[in-house]
Formats: sequence, structure tokens, C-alpha cells
Amino acid sequence: MVKDFMLKKELLHFIFPTLLLLINFCYINFKTFALVYAFYSIAYLIMLLVKVKMFFFTKDKSILGKMNKNVIKTWLVLMLFITVSSGLYSNIILFSDIHNRIIITNYLKYSSLLWFIPLYYLFSNPNIIFGEEYLLKKLKKIKPQDHLIWNAKPLKNLADIDKKLYNILFNRINSIIIGIQNLEKSVLIISEKTLNAKIIAEELNIPKRHIDLIFKYYCNYSVNDYTNFIKINYALTLINDGYLNEYTVEALGEKCLFKSRFTFSQNFKKFVGTSVSEYTYTVIGKVVNERPLQERT
Repeated sequence: MVKDFMLKKELLHFIFPTLLLLINFCYINFKTFALVYAFYSIAYLIMLLVKVKMFFFTKDKSILGKMNKNVIKTWLVLMLFITVSSGLYSNIILFSDIHNRIIITNYLKYSSLLWFIPLYYLFSNPNIIFGEEYLLKKLKKIKPQDHLIWNAKPLKNLADIDKKLYNILFNRINSIIIGIQNLEKSVLIISEKTLNAKIIAEELNIPKRHIDLIFKYYCNYSVNDYTNFIKINYALTLINDGYLNEYTVEALGEKCLFKSRFTFSQNFKKFVGTSVSEYTYTVIGKVVNERPLQERT
């Protein structure tokens, strides 16, 4: 159902240009076509600007989303520039009664050359073409902890109430973050304990309020999201190591300290950007059922 809906949305990009061509063939009146084209190009530009704005101001917490963010940003800016340039210049030609063959030929020639830039960028970044499947296979080759969790600088301005403690911790912040990162990589810790602020404080032997401050200003996730993100990272490691060859998805969720299969599946989708079954099928070629045995019919 979702794929059918997405296909219909993509088809809209081809339907309207096709209608424009039909109008051009059916109506000899040049001014009528020019008005229709102007309306279409303005409407398309507005739609494109809305999409770009939504993308830039939407925070994606998933690993796939973060992997793809910068590439898609550049792609959107590139396409926006070309669309605006082509739209403006073509409308100027249509409404200025320019019928000079040389000018029109030059427009077609240079606008065609302009499209080589996005074409080159497209082939330089295969994830734009192949999408989720390519990213999932790439995800298997890198360590989940490599994804950005911590920021080198404060993510927001310091509140007055936090300034005193921040000044005390300033010279130790980097070493504390490194200590937390070491805990993230410790299978002995993350397989037995939920890595929340309290556990981190105990393991590093520092006050919990110090950890709370570092999470507040240096972590890209809330404490709760961070806790679940680390669990999902551990789940990815287990899946890539073949855990699902012998155990069920439900057992995987329990192994990663999730209280229920639903919570595990929900967080997997949230932080990876795809379901457990889609990930395992694409990356390791294994079909798994996310529902427990008693729910299957």
C-alpha cells in the first residue's frame, strides 16, 4: 500500500509535463501555451520550495536519515537552482516574443549542458538512485557507533542555572564523553544494563547531575532516545553477526533489554529507518517474521 502510494506521487511529476506537451500539440495559439506553462512552472516551483523547506527543518533521528541527509541536501539545492534558472529563462523567452532561432538554440544547448551537473552528482552518490537498499547494505559495513551521537560543541546556549556547573566541568567534558563512548562499545555493559544517565554515572563514578548536563548540551538525543538508540545499535551488531539465524526477532528484542516485541520493533523503525524484516532481508538475505508465534495464523 505504501509503495503504491509513493508510486502515484512520483507519477505526478510525469503527468503534468505530459499534459503540457499535449496542450502544445493540440493548441496552435502560442500565448495560450505560454500562460499554461507559466502557471505550471510557478506552481511546481512553489511545491518544490515547500518540499525543500520541510526537508531542511525536519529532524530525522534514524541512522539511514542521517547517512543520507547531506547528500540529499546538496541534491535538493542543485535541483532547485536548475529548476529556478530554467523556469525563469524559459518564461522570459515565451513572454518576450523572442523568436530568434539562435537565442532559442543557445537556451536549449546551455540548459542541456546544465543538466550534466546533477547527472554527475547522481552517479557519484548511488544512494540517490538506489535509495534505502543501497544504504542498508552500506550500513552493515560500518560500525553503528560511528553515527553522530555526540557534538563537539554545545548544541544550545547555556542556561544561567547551568553555568556554574558547566564551568566546573569544562576541562573534563571531552574525557567524560570519551568515557561514555567506551561504555557504548562495551558489550559486557550494554548486554546487561540499560545505558541511562544513572548507570553511566555509576560506571564512570561521577555525579549523575554531571551526566545530565552533558546530555543536555552535547548529545543529539534525549536521554530516553539515547538509551533506546544504543540498544538498537547493539541489535544491529547482533543481526550482522548472524543472531537471527538461530533466534527469533522477539528473542533479539529481549536480548537488547527491550520490555516488549512492540517497543523493540517501534524503536528499530525509528532509529534505523526501516523495519527489522526489511533490514534483514536486504542486508543478509534472510526473511524473518516480526510477529511472535502465537499471533501468526
